Amino acid sequence: MGRKSGGGFWSRTPSGLEVLDMATGEYRKVADSPPAALDGNASDLRAILEHDSESARYADSVMCDTLAYAAALVPDVVETADLADRAMRYGYGWELGPFELIDRLGAAWLADRLQKKGRAVPPSLRQAAAR
Repeated sequence: MGRKSGGGFWSRTPSGLEVLDMATGEYRKVADSPPAALDGNASDLRAILEHDSESARYADSVMCDTLAYAAALVPDVVETADLADRAMRYGYGWELGPFELIDRLGAAWLADRLQKKGRAVPPSLRQAAAR
């Protein structure tokens, strides 16, 4: 519902930020320490996604699915990767677009990661990985 209605996934209280616990439906304090995957890896996306922790496995699953979906849209929905990146940066406030993230991870790395998970590798990603 959001902040105006008293809270959504996050709630600001006098004691600090709280997060909605999806299992209980109650708000709880946000963990004080960052996920272990970020320890020394905060700027290394690949290291975060390869980390052996629950939070990293979740991030890896979401990121790989999102980037594979974006790659599958080229050229049927969007003509160029740059247009998709601009749409996500300008329209959704992403710091980097999906193809900028793929470049940062490495197209070959992502294609290999998807194959190891038994996921289809979109043709545009396969072409980029071959380069």
